Parts: sequence; C-alpha cells; structure tokens
Amino acid sequence: VDEEVIYKEYIQSKSSAPSPIRKFIYVGRLAAEKNLPMLVQAFVAATSGLAAGKDWQLMFVGDGPEATALKALTQSHPNITFAGGMPWYEVPRKLAESDVFVLPSKSEPWGLVVNEAMVCEMPVIVSAACGCAEDLVQHYKNGFTFDPNQVLELENALRYFILNPDQ
Repeated sequence: VDEEVIYKEYIQSKSSAPSPIRKFIYVGRLAAEKNLPMLVQAFVAATSGLAAGKDWQLMFVGDGPEATALKALTQSHPNITFAGGMPWYEVPRKLAESDVFVLPSKSEPWGLVVNEAMVCEMPVIVSAACGCAEDLVQHYKNGFTFDPNQVLELENALRYFILNPDQ
C-alpha cells in the first residue's frame, strides 16, 4: 500500500463536500491503561444537550482485552462505533474518515499514532500522560492536552470541537 496514495485520498476527501456527520477517533489497543471508559464518559457528556452533539460520533479502531467491556458500556449509544482491529496500512483511511483524533491514555511512552494523525492534518486531543503531548500539542493551534484523571478537561476539549467543527 502506497502511503502517498492514502494521503492524497485523505486530502481529496477533506476537499469534497463536508459530511453532516463528524467523528472523533481513537486508534490503539482497547486496554485498561488507555483510559477508554473515561473517553466514553466525556463523549456522552459533551454531546448531551447540544444540538450539534447529534452530528458527532466516536469511533474506536483497535482490539484488545477491554473490547467486550467497552462494547457493553457503549451499547446504548448508537453514535459510538467499533471498527475493530486492522492492519497498520488501513489506519490512514480511518483517520481520513474522521475529524479529531483522541488519545486519553493514563500512561503512554510516546504515542506514535498522534504523529500519524497530525500527518493527516487532524487536530488532536492528547492526555498529558503521553510522552508526545508536550512536544507536539499546542493548545488552540493543533489541539489540546488534558489531565487523564480529570474527565471535565477531556469533556471540554471534545465540546470545543463540537461547537467549532471547522477548527
């Protein structure tokens, strides 16, 4: 698979008419240290009560030991979807279908997937516990960082993009 072709497809998809549905995306293992129940909690809170919230989805790309529990937690939320695990070369296509990348980990040595999302020109919301956060994320320029123990900080970052979808 040619990465340049995937990138060109991404740019072309962003140039065409915008979809009424917007997506937050998480890519990685579905594991406890990734803090995914907090992401679900923040997403549900951020989209509730906002007219624009109905236009947003949360997509999980990946698989892991917490998949069953996470699916059970989200079963009553039709705007939360699971794409499952996939080969690394298919991930850029999922990023191209999405609008904002989120990495809520409690612990992450670096978080290379943040670099991949940023190559696709996506804004990012990254836990301050990720090694890359300090080096890559600039508030209000390319995304936000948040304390992975403070659900309200993540909720506010998600809400920012819901209320400002063109940012």
